Amino acid sequence: METIYDWLLHNIGNEGNYLTILNVQRQLANNELDGLDVMARTKDFKVINLFIQPTIKQDSVSDEGKGRTPKEDYFFGEPGQVITYLSEGKTIDLTADSASAHIHIGILEPVGNAGSVSFPPR
Repeated sequence: METIYDWLLHNIGNEGNYLTILNVQRQLANNELDGLDVMARTKDFKVINLFIQPTIKQDSVSDEGKGRTPKEDYFFGEPGQVITYLSEGKTIDLTADSASAHIHIGILEPVGNAGSVSFPPR
């Protein structure tokens, strides 16, 4: 998670990536990095929220149990694959049940009027 967090910090505002990272917040549990909340924008200026966390196995409490139900889910085996997704949009074919699925990205739709970036009128 630290590798992903460092990449996110270094790429805030970089429009050359698949997603332009607008903000990132660490989620800590027992003084250890437990997950990341990310606000990003797509090429068509839609704002999306992502949570990045270790893959939750069946009997654990997940973000879905905290009222955050993702619209899309992606699973990755290692941090480099997550960075490839964030920078290039490439996913891999893993499911939550895969033994090699170690990192989960959930994509959430923003609530209210927070769903798009708009510019002030001239």
